[in-house]
Amino acid sequence: MTAAPTGSPSAAIATASDLRGRLPLIVGVTGHRDLRDENVGELESRVGDVFDRIAADYLSDDDTTPIVVLSALAEGADQLVARVALARGVLLAAPLPMPLDEYRKDFEESSAPGAAEEFERLLALAITAPEMPLIEGNTIETIAADPARRALQYREVGRFIVRHCHILLSLWDGDASAPKPGGTAEIVQIQRGGRPLTDAESVRASLDGVDIGPFIHIVTPRRNSHSAGLAVATRPWGRELRRDARAAAALHVDAEAWRAFDASIRLTTRFNLDAKRIVSSYAGARKVEKCRADLFDAPDDDALATKAHDYCMKHTPLWREAYAVADALAQDYQSRFFRTWAQLFSLGFLMASALALVGAANETLALYALLSYQALIVASYCLYRFALSRHLQAKFLDYRALCEATRVAIFWRVAGIGRSIGDAYPICQSDELGWVKTSLLSLECLDGGAAKSVAPLDDVRYRICETIWVEGQVRYFTRRAKAHVRVATTHDRWSGAAIFVATVGTALIALAHHFDLDWERSAPLVAAFAPIALALLPAAAAALNAHAEQLGRTAQALQYDRLRSLYRRARELLPRSLEQIGAHAARQVFVELGREALQETASWTSIFRIRPLRPYS
Repeated sequence: MTAAPTGSPSAAIATASDLRGRLPLIVGVTGHRDLRDENVGELESRVGDVFDRIAADYLSDDDTTPIVVLSALAEGADQLVARVALARGVLLAAPLPMPLDEYRKDFEESSAPGAAEEFERLLALAITAPEMPLIEGNTIETIAADPARRALQYREVGRFIVRHCHILLSLWDGDASAPKPGGTAEIVQIQRGGRPLTDAESVRASLDGVDIGPFIHIVTPRRNSHSAGLAVATRPWGRELRRDARAAAALHVDAEAWRAFDASIRLTTRFNLDAKRIVSSYAGARKVEKCRADLFDAPDDDALATKAHDYCMKHTPLWREAYAVADALAQDYQSRFFRTWAQLFSLGFLMASALALVGAANETLALYALLSYQALIVASYCLYRFALSRHLQAKFLDYRALCEATRVAIFWRVAGIGRSIGDAYPICQSDELGWVKTSLLSLECLDGGAAKSVAPLDDVRYRICETIWVEGQVRYFTRRAKAHVRVATTHDRWSGAAIFVATVGTALIALAHHFDLDWERSAPLVAAFAPIALALLPAAAAALNAHAEQLGRTAQALQYDRLRSLYRRARELLPRSLEQIGAHAARQVFVELGREALQETASWTSIFRIRPLRPYS
């Protein structure tokens, strides 16, 4: 790969292996093949400026988030952008519209000198080059003989690029009057408005809208009469477009797409920074390693666990590393979040205690109580602001959602399920869960696409899914559901005990006063502090109940119990041997199980995102 200039956005990301545990920013490419020779230099300069601005505006020139350019390497715009990107240390992924040998024929017939050699050079630098499967009705013979059938394969690669990129860079003359199948105009239309019902494989693909995203338009003249008088120019994009009120109003859809991208890329860079932090420390690296090992934990079958690890190392390394990092980070932020919440509620209880002492007869005690109350307020607010600034709750939820989704993706690939995990993720989600879906599509793209060829399901891989995935999840959710029920029950018991003691104590004081018992003189300290303590016990009970309710202990127990029931039913349906059920039926069970698990996890994350961390009062 061409050496990256110092300070370039991806200078520290030199090989595909460096992508493991990171989420990329993917720039898709579409554009004309027939560029004017006199415009090539200026186009290269403008494309370079685009990558520089993306790095400066959205990555803060940080090297933790790799940039990947997604280009089919056709002559003209595709090769130009790939060439410029590689010179800046950007990684290249090259989806091919058809089998490689057939695609090469397009360059043999090219009128552009050196296009075939440039294609081979760039292809050799690509980290992945998935071939689009032939669509229904297409064969090698038909696409070789019929240009219209061949164009449909170019449409497929264009859809792939739009589906998996975060930003679409178009070198286009802007003529949308008669879009051709697979042409630049059609690809730009999908990026800006999504797939129409008449063009989508299913209604779900149109409703999803995941294809819609920001695009950058570099006005590019072509070698034809329609481009007469057209000059190279870059239309407003990104933060420039959002700052330009008139342009944003005229291009409302584009401005909204950039707003959504801005929110998404912040989550991506946040994840990558956390990933870099955790793998850089000894304790964090050990935690990540433990998460890798726990993924294929099989307590009663070490040989099967070893086979699962070996298969994952060979066939799903990107997914495995993303899972391990996301799981380690989710556990880390869950621990921090729960610890901070407990501290906030403890401070709240201490504030109530200090406030109760403010009215004490002893003036010195009352003064110290007032000062303590004010100090506790400051401490509580500072802890609250610190927790918000570190996004403890959001990170815990987002990383857990990503972790669980990548788990499903890994076992789908073990089972040989050639479906898109991103497409299976629930649609119409918030920006945060939309980020999870986008991240899944990014990993899928770097892994060679959803239709990556796999060997037929055999008995070993079936047992990995049936024993390690299904049975393992039954054990996990059974254990977690019991733990949450136990904690919730303990909170209820302590709350009930506090109310009981307060009630009995108050009754005893009332009886003592009724019968004129002189207990204040014989036990002055008890007489002074007993009413305060009895008044604080209901506050303690309320704090315990509020703490458990805000953490959703009971709700989480119910969610874990639902997932336990789901995986237990799958275990009942799946026999011990693949021969007893057949590969097709087994895959169908794994597909539906994965979909339901994704839906349940996404719903749980959405619900708990509306429970923001706040101090107890």
